[in-house]
Amino acid sequence: MNLHDPSGIFQPRGILSILTDLQLTFGANTVWGKTGTEFGGREIPGTPYTNRAAAGAFLWLSYYF
Repeated sequence: MNLHDPSGIFQPRGILSILTDLQLTFGANTVWGKTGTEFGGREIPGTPYTNRAAAGAFLWLSYYF
């Protein structure tokens, strides 16, 4: 969370050890804030668009040998 403006990013994750050599990692990314703030995005000059980090989710399966 940015202390200077009401914007931030939340990145929860979990790790599950399925077997001794197999691991599942999962999580998500979400951002919030008004346009012009660090996480809210910046306006792209000359366009009606903003440059902002996208929300998303991830899932990794790792095998160690």
